[in-house]
Amino acid sequence: MVHLFLAAPFPDTARAAQFAAVRASLEADTATESLLLGNLVLEDGAAPLDAVVVRPHGITLLVLVPRGGALGIPALGYGGWQLNGEPLAGGEDFDNPFEQFRQQKATLAAWLRPRFTPAQANLQFISGVVVFEAPLTFGPDVEAALNEAPAGFQLLAGPADLPRRLRQLATPEIDLTAADLAEWAAELNDFAATAPPAPTAAPATGLAADTPEAVAAAAGSFLGGKARALWGWLGANDVPDDDVPYGAAAALMASNEEKKHLEQLRQQMQADVQAQLQALETREAERERSIAQLRAELAQAPPVAAEATALVSRLGAETREKAALEAEMEASKAELAARNQELDAKIQQLSQLIGQLSAVPVAPTPAAPAPAPAREAAAEAPEPTATAAAASPVAAIAPPVAPAVVEAFATPLAAAPTIPETTAAAPAPAVATKQDQPVPAAATSSAPLAAPAPNRAVALEALFPTPVAAATPAAPVAASAPTSGRSAANPAEPAATSAEQPATGAPTAPPVAEHLRAFGARAQAAGAAAVPHLQKLAAAARARPRVLLGAAGAVVLLLVVWLFSHRTSIAPVPYQENGRWGYANASGEPVIKAQFASAAPFEGGQAVVEKDGAFGLVDEAGKQVVGAAYDAINPYRGGYARVRVGEAYTFLEEGGQEFDHYFFNALDFAEGHAAVLDHRGWFYINGPEVPEKPVIFKEAYSFVDGLARVRLPDGYTFITPDYLADPASGTKPFGRYQLAADFSNGKARVTQNGRSFLIDKDGEEVK
Repeated sequence: MVHLFLAAPFPDTARAAQFAAVRASLEADTATESLLLGNLVLEDGAAPLDAVVVRPHGITLLVLVPRGGALGIPALGYGGWQLNGEPLAGGEDFDNPFEQFRQQKATLAAWLRPRFTPAQANLQFISGVVVFEAPLTFGPDVEAALNEAPAGFQLLAGPADLPRRLRQLATPEIDLTAADLAEWAAELNDFAATAPPAPTAAPATGLAADTPEAVAAAAGSFLGGKARALWGWLGANDVPDDDVPYGAAAALMASNEEKKHLEQLRQQMQADVQAQLQALETREAERERSIAQLRAELAQAPPVAAEATALVSRLGAETREKAALEAEMEASKAELAARNQELDAKIQQLSQLIGQLSAVPVAPTPAAPAPAPAREAAAEAPEPTATAAAASPVAAIAPPVAPAVVEAFATPLAAAPTIPETTAAAPAPAVATKQDQPVPAAATSSAPLAAPAPNRAVALEALFPTPVAAATPAAPVAASAPTSGRSAANPAEPAATSAEQPATGAPTAPPVAEHLRAFGARAQAAGAAAVPHLQKLAAAARARPRVLLGAAGAVVLLLVVWLFSHRTSIAPVPYQENGRWGYANASGEPVIKAQFASAAPFEGGQAVVEKDGAFGLVDEAGKQVVGAAYDAINPYRGGYARVRVGEAYTFLEEGGQEFDHYFFNALDFAEGHAAVLDHRGWFYINGPEVPEKPVIFKEAYSFVDGLARVRLPDGYTFITPDYLADPASGTKPFGRYQLAADFSNGKARVTQNGRSFLIDKDGEEVK
C-alpha cells in the first residue's frame, strides 16, 4: 500500500509525469507499505524536494531527472555533470544532482528530527537515488567518480526498478512500523486539508493571470502556505504570520532592503567561495606537478646499497620458497599420475584375463551353459585404455559451465594474499557490475526480492572471499561432447560445438566406450579385488575347463549387467540442440528438452540453468526447484542456496523462501555456518536469523573439518564454532600469522615472523 502526500503540483509536466511513474512502481510492489511525499517545501525560499519515500526500514530522498542518455561526471561534489554532451545541473542553486542530494538530505534530517526518536530512525542513514526517466550509458569517468560517493547514494535508469533498489537500501538503523506510516500520512493529509487554497489569480502583482510571472507568483504563494502549515504542524505556532500588520509598511520596506542586502552578501560570498575553489585547484595542480618532478628525480637517483641488498636477499628467499612449492605440486601430480597408471594396469590385466577365459575352446555339453553370448558380449565391450584410465575416473562427457558458476560470486574486500598451496589459492578481488548499467562499488559491503527481474544491479561493493581450489589435471573431453555454454574469451558468445557434432543440432549420443570409462572409478576397486580370485579361477580352468568355463562366462555376464544397470544412476548431462541447452541420459536420449541459454552439470541432484538472462535450479526430472529469477545462484549446500541479486547476496531455504537479510558478500554454508559481510564486517550465521551482536572479523572463511580461517586486527588465526559463542575462550592452540591458508589433509601453511611453514590441527609445526 502507498500513502501519498503531494504538497503542491509540480510546475513542469515532465517531473509530474516522472513522479506519477514513481508512484505506479511503488503501488505495484504490494509486499511493503510506503509513504510517498512529493514536491515538498521545507523552508521558505528553498528549492522543493522532488520526492521522499519512507518505508519501515528506509528513508530515501529522490532527485528526479526527466531525461536520459550518455552520462559523464567530471567531478562528483562540485561542478555540473554532462548528459548527452550538455551540462546537467541539479535543482535551484545546485551544481549537480549529488550536491542537491547532499544539501537536501541535511534539510530533510533537520525536519524529521522532531518527528522520530533516535530509536525509530538514525537520520544519518537517509539514502538518495537519482532517478532518470530514460536509460543511461556511462562514460569512463562515472564509475571512478561514484566510488567517492557514500554507500547510500545511487543512480537509477527508470523508476520501474525502484522498489527492488529500495529493498537493497533497507537498513536496521531505520525501524518504523506500518502503523507509524499510516499515522503520519493521516496527519499530513489533515494539515493539507486545513491549509489555505492556492490563489487562482495574481492581481496584487499587477500581472495578468495567464502570464508565466503570475503562475510563478501563485505557485510561490501556494508553496509558502503549505510550508507554514507544515511548520505549524511541527509545533512552531509561536512563529509570527507573514502577513504585514496594519501600519507596518515602513517596517516592511526596511525588511525588503535588508533582504536585498543579504542577497548581495550571499552573492558576494558565493563569488568568494568560487575564487577560493579556483585558488585551491591551482595549488592542487602545482602540487601534482611537484610530486611528478620528485618522482622523476627519485627514479634517477642511485639505489641505496644496503636496501638494495636486503631486497635482493628477500627476493631470493621468496623465489626459493616458490620453487619448493612448485616442486611439491609437481610431486603431487606425479604421484597422482602413477596411481592412475597403476589402476589402469589392473584394469587391463582384468580385461586380458576375461578375454583369455572367454577364448578357451571347449566342446559343448548339455549340462554346461552356453558361453557364446558371454564371449560375444566380452568381445563387443571396449577395453579401457591407459589414457582414459589415467586421465580421470569420471565420465568423459564435458558439460557446459553456466555463466552463473563462472561469475556468480566475487572475493573479499582487501583480502590479504594467502600462501599458494596445492589445495588452496589466495582469493583475488573482483567486482561484478551490470552490463547496461555499471554500478559503483560502495565503501563497505553478502546481501530477497519478490520475483526479481533478471540482469539486475545493486550499488554495493560485491567483494566476496571464496577460496579457490588449486588446479588439478583436467579430465579429457570427448570430441563429440558439448563444451562450455560460454566461451572463455567472451562469456557472452556461445561456445562453438564440436567438429563431430551433427550440423542439424540433434543431440549427440555418447558411445558405450565413453560410459565404460565413466564407470572406471567404480570398476577399478572391484577389478583390483577380483584379480587374485580370477587368477585362481584361470588356474582351475586349465585343470577343469568344461566346468569352470561356464562360471567364467557367468562372471563376465554379471560384470556387464552390473555396468549397464549402473548407467541409470548417472545424472543427466548437458547437450546442445539448435543453440539451446538441455539434458540427456547416458544413452544420449534427451530427458530435459533443450530450452536453456546455458546449463551447468548436476550437483547433488540439482543443476544451475539460465533462462531469459536469469538463473535458477532444476532437478534431474526437469522440475523447477528455484525459478530463473536471480543474477547468480549456487546449488543447495548445508540446506541453503546462495543467490546474488545485482551485487547483493542472500540465501534460499529448502522451500525457496529468501532470507530477510541481504549482505554485501557471503560464502556458502559449510558445517552449519556461513560467513557473511555487512556494514559491520565479516561474521557467521547458522540459519535465516542474523545475530544481534555477532563476533566481527576482518575476514572470515568457511569451516573445514571443524576449523575456520579468520583475520583479526592482529593477524590471521583459526577458530572453532565454540569461539563464536564465547570469544573470550581465545584461539589457542593457534597463534597469529601474517598469512595463512585453509587446512587440507590435516595441514595448513602459515607465515609467522617472515617464515613460512606447515602446522597441524593442534597448532604444532609439521617438520
